[in-house]
Amino acid sequence: MQRVADSGKLAIDLVAYPDVLEVEDVHPAMTYTNRYRVGGVKLTIDGSPQGKTAWLTAPYFVPPEGQSKDYRGYAAIDEKTTNDAVAKAFANGWQILVHSNGDAASDRFIEAVRLAKNQYPDVNNRPVLIHGQCCARTRFNASRTSASSRRSSPCTPSTGATGTGSRSSARRAQRTSPPPAGSWSAA
Repeated sequence: MQRVADSGKLAIDLVAYPDVLEVEDVHPAMTYTNRYRVGGVKLTIDGSPQGKTAWLTAPYFVPPEGQSKDYRGYAAIDEKTTNDAVAKAFANGWQILVHSNGDAASDRFIEAVRLAKNQYPDVNNRPVLIHGQCCARTRFNASRTSASSRRSSPCTPSTGATGTGSRSSARRAQRTSPPPAGSWSAA
């Protein structure tokens, strides 16, 4: 992207968040050069509820074909990798955007932020949880009052996912983004 920006061919402003696991050093900036800037880093902890790869604390209502009734999706990275990546962002003062759909993945991110915040208490890099589609309200409250962040929660509601179908239970669906009126029933 830097080469495209340097060529002057970007028609819109672009903020990049390279994968923290793939880069050694980034140089975030608040100003654009040739319509481009690096905003921080990104990390992916799990997949999507639609693909049934979001990592959940409770089994999927209807598991994918070939999976047991206890299937809960899976983490894309292990706990140590998550903690190390978040700590790296804090150590460098980089903002980190974390892709996390499932509540188990969101729990892992919130804990990693708590650990990093304890290690780097003066860093205000505003970590962001992207999606959080299956994150329970209790997690919003816990993350807001924890040492992880006083100003903004790393676990914020998403407005992107809807419905129950085979991806979740009616109870879980009530915690996710609201579907169009009349599209499902929790009964």
